[in-house]
Amino acid sequence: MLPDEGAASLALGGVGALPSVSFAHTRAGTYRLGVQIAGDDISGSPFELSVLPDAPVATAAALAGGALTAATAGMPCEFRVVVRDRFGNDYTPDPFGDIPSFSASVQSTNKGHAGSGGPVDVRAAGFAAGGFAFAFEVTAAGSYALSVAHGGVDVAAANVSVAPAAIDAAQSASWASAARAAPGDALEVLVVAVDRFGNAPPPPP
Repeated sequence: MLPDEGAASLALGGVGALPSVSFAHTRAGTYRLGVQIAGDDISGSPFELSVLPDAPVATAAALAGGALTAATAGMPCEFRVVVRDRFGNDYTPDPFGDIPSFSASVQSTNKGHAGSGGPVDVRAAGFAAGGFAFAFEVTAAGSYALSVAHGGVDVAAANVSVAPAAIDAAQSASWASAARAAPGDALEVLVVAVDRFGNAPPPPP
């Protein structure tokens, strides 16, 4: 018998004296099909069936991964392109079938920042954790536009916020308002704290 979840349609038929049963199921997975005559299982019943995902719908791709929520300057920013079939089943690459090809691009949107202007190198990392994996690394904190294309057509996009790395004391600097001071004089010290790439921390909320 088919499991309760999902929907299946059954049709009775056959050729001559040989009855047959057909069904259509939309949820990929492993099922058991029991065939009985007068309440008794026939030989080999229940049978184990594997329902595989249908062809992937590349234009319905979605993005997932840590880079979309917590990217840091100087660290690999990883994300995945998740693909499903028309019924919502997760795509699994078929080594004997056609595997969809995706390309990704990342562009800085930091206006006037030293890290703005040029495209970012994005590396493909194969299929992992249910999606096509990509990674990029930038040193300038700020905003970036991520886009994914299939066959030259954009299929997914996201805005990525890259945070500064940890404050690096060796790269930071300070200045005093005066080189000399008398007792009781107030001195003002300006501290400019940056990470190892020169990114300043964001202002406090």
